[in-house]
Amino acid sequence: MDIPNFDFEALMEKEDEMSPEEEEKQRKEAMKKEKEEREQAKSLKRKKMEESEEEERKRRKRVREELRPKSLKASLKQEGFFPDPSKKDRFAKMVDKIVDYFEDGSEDFVEEMKKIENFKALMQFLFEKHKTLELWKTIDEKVEIHDWLDFFEESVIKSLRRMTNIPEEVDIEIGEIFVKLQVKIIRVAVSAFDVNAFAEKAAKMREPWHFHF
Repeated sequence: MDIPNFDFEALMEKEDEMSPEEEEKQRKEAMKKEKEEREQAKSLKRKKMEESEEEERKRRKRVREELRPKSLKASLKQEGFFPDPSKKDRFAKMVDKIVDYFEDGSEDFVEEMKKIENFKALMQFLFEKHKTLELWKTIDEKVEIHDWLDFFEESVIKSLRRMTNIPEEVDIEIGEIFVKLQVKIIRVAVSAFDVNAFAEKAAKMREPWHFHF
């Protein structure tokens, strides 16, 4: 009995062939898988970068805490080295008075300074402190404090900044900060001055005394 010839290879090739629809479907699935793998790789890379940045932030914070002065006086003393002996003496002579001026009896001054995280907050702090000098009254002792702050402005700002949490990359422009504060405070005081109330009070002071029995 003759066995009919059968092309098994042709049959296998036919079974391996895919329709255009199946080929398109497979192509899309491959593209989808490739895209998912790329996204996963990007996500993993981003996660590692974020973890690395977080570790760096923690390291910087730890170093900053280690280097943070334990008091304003300690911070100011870091700035008190000047080649000119008279300048050095003038700085040292007023340190305690300046510390009292800024701390104003606060036992939590160091913690309060940590809450300052930007330049605007630091300027607001300085403004509120400078208001207490009431410079429009030209009281000698308070004018002396202002003059000292103005003269040693760079040292004062550096000392205070070390105690804040203002980022290191933030630049603070030094130059006539305390003079500008003085001008602003005097303007605020003048604008708040009630001329009518002052005139009325002056008029009453000029009136003769009347005694009623």
